[in-house]
Amino acid sequence: MTFSQEQKAFHADSDAARFHNRKANPFIRVREQRLAQALLQSVGQCERLVEIGCGEGSNLDYYREVFPPAFLAGVDFSAEKVAFAAANTEAEYFCGDALALPLRDGSFDVAVCRDLLHHVDHNRLGVVREALRVVRPGGKVVFLESNGRTPLNLLFQYAYPVERGLRNSTPATLKALCSEHGQVELQFVECSLLVRAAGFVLGWPGLALRWLAYPLYGVCAGVEKLLETVMPRRKWAYMLVVLTRPEQ
Repeated sequence: MTFSQEQKAFHADSDAARFHNRKANPFIRVREQRLAQALLQSVGQCERLVEIGCGEGSNLDYYREVFPPAFLAGVDFSAEKVAFAAANTEAEYFCGDALALPLRDGSFDVAVCRDLLHHVDHNRLGVVREALRVVRPGGKVVFLESNGRTPLNLLFQYAYPVERGLRNSTPATLKALCSEHGQVELQFVECSLLVRAAGFVLGWPGLALRWLAYPLYGVCAGVEKLLETVMPRRKWAYMLVVLTRPEQ
């Protein structure tokens, strides 16, 4: 099985539990809201935004909070995920491949690719080119990626081999990938992914077990807060890269 086939097989099914964790878990929710604000500050208000690799659509729900007047759209290769997203969120969805988007040239102001590049590690450049194609001149493509060299992400790659594309997600590699296509800005937006890692493994339980979840997530959040005060920002775990398409 090729890398591409492995990724598509793993991500083909919709994941209702993941969607629930993203929306109902208060510790995850506050982080999602901060990320949406960071996105807004990086690109400004826009009229048309598309997320490439939108999955179940939870990210677009958070983008709706900060881009209330915008037309929002999502694209995913999985027909099952697209159907789930369309039934549970307010956006327009398309089923299509990130390397051959079913969208017109220059039809969006902003394209967002979150946690996508390491799943298309065999052709990252193709994703960049397609994302640039669908934004207007002067439009922006935003990549949100984990820094694959942080200790927790190295452990994550070992525990979940499907995530091994993270080894090629570093500040240097992302800047090099994008720099020949336009102006590039990189910032670090989350110090640690400890709370998110807990959510990935545990999710957000029902009422019967929630009393156990709160203290566990609380400890993880406390550790993250401490790390924010002592860790240099250049070593933080989550990156936001903005690539601006040239005007001509």
